[in-house]
Parts: sequence; C-alpha cells; structure tokens
Amino acid sequence: MPDLDEYLRNELRRSVAPVDVNDVSSRIDRRRTRRSRLRKAQSVALTVVVLAGTIGGVAVLSSVFRKGSPAPIGDTSPFPIVPKANGVIVAAQQARGGPLQLVSMNPDGSDRQVIQTRATGDPWLPAWSPDGTRLAVAVFPDPEPRAIWVMDADGANAVKIAEGDDVSRPSWSPDGTEIAYAIDGKQGSSIHIVNADGSGDRMIGDAIQGKDYFSASFSPDGTHIVYDKGTDSGFGIFVMNADGSDLLRISTGPSDYNPSWSPDGTRVVFTRQEQGAESDIYVMDVDGSNESRLTSNGPGVTNLNPEWSPDGTEIAYVAGVTGGPGSLVVMNTDGSQPVTILDGGVIGISWQPLTAPDGPTDLPGLDIGLDFRLCRANRLSGVDMLGNGTAGSAWTGVRLKPDGSCPSEFEGFNVVAVDHTGDGLADSWWGPMQYCVGCKPFDATDLNGDGSEELVVLAQWGTTPQYLLFSIQVGPGKEPKVRPILVASPGHPQAGFRPGEPVALWTGGDEGFSASVRCEGYPGTPILVATWSDHPIDGPGSETKEVHETRLRLESDGLMHAVDSSDSTRPTSDPGPATWTGPACGVRFWPAF
Repeated sequence: MPDLDEYLRNELRRSVAPVDVNDVSSRIDRRRTRRSRLRKAQSVALTVVVLAGTIGGVAVLSSVFRKGSPAPIGDTSPFPIVPKANGVIVAAQQARGGPLQLVSMNPDGSDRQVIQTRATGDPWLPAWSPDGTRLAVAVFPDPEPRAIWVMDADGANAVKIAEGDDVSRPSWSPDGTEIAYAIDGKQGSSIHIVNADGSGDRMIGDAIQGKDYFSASFSPDGTHIVYDKGTDSGFGIFVMNADGSDLLRISTGPSDYNPSWSPDGTRVVFTRQEQGAESDIYVMDVDGSNESRLTSNGPGVTNLNPEWSPDGTEIAYVAGVTGGPGSLVVMNTDGSQPVTILDGGVIGISWQPLTAPDGPTDLPGLDIGLDFRLCRANRLSGVDMLGNGTAGSAWTGVRLKPDGSCPSEFEGFNVVAVDHTGDGLADSWWGPMQYCVGCKPFDATDLNGDGSEELVVLAQWGTTPQYLLFSIQVGPGKEPKVRPILVASPGHPQAGFRPGEPVALWTGGDEGFSASVRCEGYPGTPILVATWSDHPIDGPGSETKEVHETRLRLESDGLMHAVDSSDSTRPTSDPGPATWTGPACGVRFWPAF
C-alpha cells in the first residue's frame, strides 16, 4: 500500500503547469500545502443558527449574485435554505504511519470512533449528505484510479459511483440526489455531476487542458457551483450556474483554493497560498467583496481545507506543517478561539448536518438554555472551570430586548454565560458588562494552580484591549455560578486595581503610554505581573518615563491579591516589559488588535 507521501506526490499531476524536473521538490511542497485538512471543533450541542429563513435565505443569495455575479439559471428552482444543527465531524486520518481511516468524533473531540468504510482503498476526502445519513468519500485504491463511493454513516452499503484520475472531494446537491466532483480524463480536467446512485454522470462547463480543476461545491440553494481551478499564477476561485454557464472569478489572490459555502449561501471561506510553505484561511462574500483573513500562523504553517459548521457559527480546518497532514482545528467565524480537537495526520474533513431541533426559528438571537436569548453571541469551547475534566463552554453576548429585537453592542445588556457541565447549555450567567464592544470569551487557564480554569474575557477592543477574569464561585448551599474575579487589595491605582472592583488587565497602548501582562511561577504558583508605563515625565521629547508594576496572585478565597507594587523610572527609549507579548500564564494577551 502506498504511504501518504506517495499520495501527496500524485497530486503533482494536478499542478497548474507541465512538470519541471528541476523544480519537483518545490512543487511537491506547493501541492502538499493544498492537502492538509483539519478543523477545530468546539462543543455546539445542536445550537441552531438563525438564518434568513427559507424564502429570505434564498432571496439573500439571489440578491448577492445580482451584484455582478452569475444570475440564477432560469430552469433551476432554488432549494429552500433551512437551519441546520451540528452533528459529528468525520476526518480522514493517518494514524502512526498506517493506512488512512475515517474517524468520527463529537465537535469537542470526544467519543472518537473509527468508521469501517468497506470501500476498496483508503478514504481521502469525505462529505456528509444534507440529511446527515450518508457519506460520499473520495477513495485511493491501490493501484489507482481514484474513485468516489457513497455509503451509510457507519460505512455499510458502500457503492462506487465514479472513478478516474485525480477525483476530488465530492459535494452533495441540497436535496441529496446528486454529487458534484472534479476529475481528470482524456478530455482534460473537468467538473461532473452524477446521481447519488452512480447513474446519469455528465460533465458541466468546459474541459480544460494544461490546468486543472481541484474541487466543485453546490451552493446551499443548489443554483450555483463554486470551484477552484488552475490559473497562470496558481489557483483561483470561480462561481458558475449549476448548469455550467456564466463563469465568474471571485477571488483576488494569486493562488486561492478549497472554497466552501457558508450555510446561508452568502459567504465563501477558502485557503490562500502565501509565500513559500505557508497558507491561511480567508473569507469573502460570494461576489468576492469584503475579504477578510482569519488565520496568520507564519512560515511553515499550512492552514487548509476550511469548512463551515452546519449551524454557521464556526469554521473547521486542517492546520498542517509545510504542506503535510495536520491537526483538526475549530475556530469562530471571525478567526478567534482556534481549538485543536484531533492531533496530527488529518487530511480531509466533513461536518455532519442535522435537522434543527423543534422550536421557533423566527426569533433573533441564540438559545443557550437561559430565560432570554443571546444576540451577537461569541463562544469558547473546551473550558474546564470546575477542574473535573468536563469540557464546557463560555459565551458573551447581548440580551434580546423585550420587543424581540437585537440591540446594538453599545446599547445592549452584555452578559457572560458559562456551561460547566458540558451539556451545551448555560448553567449560570453574569452581567451587565459595561464598555463591552466586540467582547468575546478569549481564553481559559488555571490562574491559581488548583486544576480548574479561570475564564478570560476580552472586554474592550482597540489599541488598548482590556481583559476581565471570571471564575466559578460556590457559596454555602448554593449552585456554582460564574462571577468576575474581584480585587482584594489595591495595586497601583493608575493600573486600575481597586478593592472590590473586577480585575481588569490592559495591554497595548499608544505613543503616550503602554501596558502589558506577563506571568511568573506558572503553572504551579502563578503570579500575574501587570505593567503600566505613563506618559514621558517631562512631556513630549522627555528622556525618561514612569513605569508602575503590580504583581497579582489569585488566592483560595477567590479574590485577586496584590503581592506588591512598585514604581520605577526608565529611559523613554527602553520598551521594557511593557511591550512583552509572550503567553502570560498560558494566555497570549495581545498588545493590540
């Protein structure tokens, strides 16, 4: 059986120009970069995203495409876009140098199981059917050609429906009756649609020679297909009608690929090749506008193959190294809170869509089990705030207004909510938080060495981000509740540490002052060191500045105690610890956003 490197080398056949024998190694890296697949998945517990609605969602998608994109095809009626909930994630993983296998797991990485595919060859690229009951899988036989198999969720009743050179990841039509895929054949590289039982295979659009299609995916309403194909510079992302007409390039980078639709059909997430062995995840509107970068991990890190969660709240991807297989990571749709749920060897991934639970879907906001819905919600998963190994979640958001509308962040009642039992529903909440514009659960770490994690909430954006600390507090005869950690004894008043007030940590600054956080004694007896540098003593042009430092320790009483404070004078040219940007007690407090 060929090993994984051989699989990756086979990808050279899909390169965007004829093979240059003097440049094989660099092109292997480039092709391998496009094959790592992993996604951070956080605990969702069937959370439902409130989409535009069946008719509204279709209207949104159609209106977007009227902005210079292909018009919907005349003889194809759009399928309804309906809310979905998050099921398990399936990943193709090579474990310990062995063969590829399909592994399923909950979105928090728990309940990991191997799926016996019963297909001839190694599974490579899986895709869940829209109802979450079947899998279409691109498989590597030995020897080739590759093939696409359709099977039940447990791998049973596997049927080969297509085969050919370089068959790509499959994509189901919204009603589950057809599958789109790219393939290389005698006519060149082309995109095909085949019935889910293997009948009616047909090519759409044109076959191309010398350059290749890599993937093709149905839009959530079935009217369009997004795909990537070779260009003179690398790869580009295009969209066309589902019958192959009205082609339009929507990406702007020299080498963009791995496109994936958002569940409401309004956005596309994709991979962009950076310099050398580096790639990152980007997102854009379906007409190519409002492009945004979601990851930035530097040279040697190849973030690939992003896929939206069925409920639209998260994005999964593969975090590889120099183009090789990687780990499965899940992050929020703005790129925040990446969490690894499966380490190493991952290539292809797919997130199972489930029927949304019964209940009203026309209300705005998110239902997390409280007596109110949460608007503008941000979530962090994998939080163990009781120290018992339970992977819970934390949310920030704004309470739904009494009239049923979502307030703005400026006028809303901002809250922090925590699920510490791991059932996906909030067990307690605290609020209001003032000045919480763009706030979100930022990270969690053990700040007192007792085995439980404290929650770090980013409470204020800008050049001087502010972070608040929360813990689960238990009173005599009372249920555990999330509460802010308060200051017990004062630090330097200019640094904001006043008895009885929530601990507020600042980083960043401007040309007049700066602030930072570092850590000592972690993980056994952690001490947070907050540094605040004032304006130059004698105004602009001064050669000296004042630096105030407070060392803080979280004690068993649940309060933050100031161990000591100090003032010093330093040269203005000396950045000192106020610009320190490394992890503080396991949390990377960024100096600015």
